[in-house]
Formats: sequence, C-alpha cells, structure tokens
Amino acid sequence: MFSSEVAEKLGLESPKWDSFDWKTTAPQDIYQVFSVAGGNSQSNYWVKNDYKFNDRQKFIDNHKLFAEIVVKQIQKDMEGYNHGAAINLTFEKYENGEMLSYNGVSFDGAASLEQLLTNRAYKENQETNKTWQKIGKKFTEEVEKKGASDLHTAKKTTIWRLVDEAWN
Repeated sequence: MFSSEVAEKLGLESPKWDSFDWKTTAPQDIYQVFSVAGGNSQSNYWVKNDYKFNDRQKFIDNHKLFAEIVVKQIQKDMEGYNHGAAINLTFEKYENGEMLSYNGVSFDGAASLEQLLTNRAYKENQETNKTWQKIGKKFTEEVEKKGASDLHTAKKTTIWRLVDEAWN
C-alpha cells in the first residue's frame, strides 16, 4: 500500500490525502507524477503507455533515465516532443504476487500525428540509425547499472489527441 513512508523511500512526495474531495462514488485513480521532460512547445498528440509492474523503484528509475538520456535527444530533433511518467497510488490489485491492474503510465507527445508516427517508425537513414543505436546502447547500459531493466510485466499503448487545454 502506498504511504508517506513508501513515498519517502522512493524519493517522492506523498500527496496530501485530506485535500482530495471526491464528488463521485465511482473508482478514481490518483497518480504521482515523478518525471516530466517538457519540450519547447505543446504536444497535440500523445502516445499513452499503461504499465503493470511489481517493482516501483525499477519503474521510476527506468523512466527517469529514459527522460535524461533518450527524451533530451528526441527533443533536439523534434519540436513539440514532451514526455512524462507517473505511478498509480490507488486501487492496486495483486494475485499470486503479480500485478493485475495497470499501475504506471507514461506519455510521449508530439506536435502532430505525422511527427508522432514518424518518430516511432524505422528510419532508413543509416546515420540516423547509428545515432539512435548509440543512444539506445547508452540507455540500456545505464538501466542495467541501476538494476532497472525488466521494469514491467505488461504494457498497452494507445494514441490520444489533445482536445482541450484545461482540466476543469
């Protein structure tokens, strides 16, 4: 169960639970954002990755390294690229030691759908591939040093379009 002690151990700040005012009886998910790598402009399209994991620290360490090593390079090459990651603080369901519910999320944004899909596609340019292979190798090495590989047991990906800029 997530608590102030768990948050402190993970290097996170525990939410002020008494500040939440529930206006529904439906289940709600509360996420703790731990990594944000904002680009130079707004993203209008997003890849949302939902994860199931058993080790919060691995998930957090992996995504922090991803933002530090990979995202910063993508942002140099692609305007409007943004990234964020968070863990779910509520309603975790385990069975036989395995996570049943998705308990982590990351977002990768781009200014246009074309940019988003092109970024995820294979590049035929050999020099581009060498650059990304080098970055991928560095990321993999750092993840292994931190012991943050094998960070999830399941992942599902969806693409979203920004339709409004306000939460309320």
